[in-house]
Amino acid sequence: MANRFSLVLALAAACVCASALRCQNEEDAGYWCDSSFNAQYYFVCSPDPPVTAVWMPCPSGTVCSPQGKVVDGSPCKTQTTEARCPSGEGAFCLKDATHNFSNFYVCNSTFQGWLSCQAGMSCVANVSGSGNPCAVQVAADLPAFNGEVCAAQVCGNSVCEVGENCDNCEEDCCACNTEVCELPDCRCPDLRIPGSICVTDTPQFIVFTLDDFLDADVWPNVQQILANAPTDAAGCSLKLTGFFHGGTQNYNLMNYIVEHGGELGDHTANHNTNTQTDYDTWVQQLEAGRSCTNYLAQTPDDVVGSRAPFLQWNAAMFAALSDLGFVYDSSVTSNYEIMSGWPWPFLVRDEVPRIGFPSDLEPLDFSVDVWEFPLYAPLNPDTNESEEPMDLPDTDMTNEELLASYEHSFDVHYATNRAPYGVFWHAFTIDQGRVDMILEFLNYATSFPNVFYATEEEVIEWVQNPVTAQRFLHEGGFDCSDNAYPAEFDGTTCPDGADGHFCAYPQATWLGLNLTTCAACLANYDVGQECPSA
Repeated sequence: MANRFSLVLALAAACVCASALRCQNEEDAGYWCDSSFNAQYYFVCSPDPPVTAVWMPCPSGTVCSPQGKVVDGSPCKTQTTEARCPSGEGAFCLKDATHNFSNFYVCNSTFQGWLSCQAGMSCVANVSGSGNPCAVQVAADLPAFNGEVCAAQVCGNSVCEVGENCDNCEEDCCACNTEVCELPDCRCPDLRIPGSICVTDTPQFIVFTLDDFLDADVWPNVQQILANAPTDAAGCSLKLTGFFHGGTQNYNLMNYIVEHGGELGDHTANHNTNTQTDYDTWVQQLEAGRSCTNYLAQTPDDVVGSRAPFLQWNAAMFAALSDLGFVYDSSVTSNYEIMSGWPWPFLVRDEVPRIGFPSDLEPLDFSVDVWEFPLYAPLNPDTNESEEPMDLPDTDMTNEELLASYEHSFDVHYATNRAPYGVFWHAFTIDQGRVDMILEFLNYATSFPNVFYATEEEVIEWVQNPVTAQRFLHEGGFDCSDNAYPAEFDGTTCPDGADGHFCAYPQATWLGLNLTTCAACLANYDVGQECPSA
């Protein structure tokens, strides 16, 4: 751990000295290599004011070269000669390890390796000799060379990236105008740290979320994590954000989570929505889910966030969330490959941008006002390709491999823009091995400076009014005066010490429906009905 810890600290420290020195003006914009910190990362200076700088990892098997500013070509070069020259000398449009055609592969007697097209251009045609394979091209028109499918990070992907602006890529850079979309009320979907805070001064937030249901069967493993997780930089215990649907639930446990600094979100009532669900159904399902969580968990007006069942969302869902007054959604996956990084939470207004796979833009026929807290997909440490954002359910992955993926992904978050790190799970998938793995990861992550636990709502509140980690720490972080978890709580009692109510509904369409709650049992209740005010 010491070596990796030193690596990330060195990379982070570079932001203070290196970014301050290298990103003074537009002439400094571009890529930099500094092997004194680590040759497996490159340094990006953004040309757009305010000038920003972040470290990015090179693809597996490459290193940043040469030392200093990269005048020509990609900053990441292969360490070994690769057999990628299909027809003699020339330049070829082979999809590179970052999954795009903004680079091309050069084959000649003196050099074999990746080079980059100029900003705003893409590799569009194989050429022989010393010809130029690059031209201005929209991603949708890019050909698929050698049977590879194009997923280019170029103009047309709804992300205003380094080298793009309103003049050369209006489609990406003008849809969300940063001069109009300003904090605290608005934020565009991009990689920049809120408030233009340097990475070393930025809090690294960790959120822990659970989906679907919480009952006596799954609670013991969840409680192990909450009670045994190390405290964060502010001395606070781990916080849980729960997205629980209607049905058989222990609402006393949910109340307990909120009483200890956690958050409850909406996951609909019946957990049966999808990408084809219409607006009226979304409204009914979201309002029934929210009202019953508030009533049965005795947390009046606390539910402000939502996550779509199966992460299947559509434009109608965002319209319903906006009309119902929800603050945020947390259903959209963010894959590192799409933006060469993970965006901080942003405001959804006229469209949901491409930040994950599948990367189809979702235009909205109506203006909404909902923040998006993305599900950040972790990276495979061997390939730097995205894994599933939730549970990492690959049965071939051992807990050791899962831990390696988590730690590697955390390193990239911490060393680049410190977008929030998410530990996203379904409670019923957490066995003892997963408990141990998650706790080991949290011990690793909290060994770094300026790492803080938060609920998703708290992160969005920080994004709207960002402060440095030092000031955040000086102010005590988020309120955690009552969030330490006792070693044992079984969910049978209420906060006042009274026994909870066990409510059975044999007539319900949800088979075997029974609830444990501190609220009065509802007569003839069924899942999908709205509940009275708490």
